[in-house]
Amino acid sequence: MMNRIRKSRCINQIHYAAYILLVCLRNCCLTYVEITNLHLLLFF
Repeated sequence: MMNRIRKSRCINQIHYAAYILLVCLRNCCLTYVEITNLHLLLFF
């Protein structure tokens, strides 16, 4: 019983870490797009 709880907790942590990574990647992509858009606006 304890083993199952420990395993599910580990899986939850992996899911949580993956979710944080995805959010960070999305934020980075959005910032990158905004910066390139600004550059395009400035240069053209």
